Amino acid sequence: MLQKIRTLFAQDDADKFYGSIELDEVYIGGKEKWKHMSKRTPNTQGRSTKTKTPIFGMVMIYMLT
Repeated sequence: MLQKIRTLFAQDDADKFYGSIELDEVYIGGKEKWKHMSKRTPNTQGRSTKTKTPIFGMVMIYMLT
């Protein structure tokens, strides 16, 4: 991924582009109620994000002019 980013920075950006950007986020992780009582994290009722991993994605859809 770092190699691709460096390649993009090295490009000549003389061409203008336009388009749209789509963003989305999600928390990945299981529910505490499915864990054994000894494995549960305290104070994580409802939709707590303490034991979940945040994921963020971004896609740019563009066209060169």
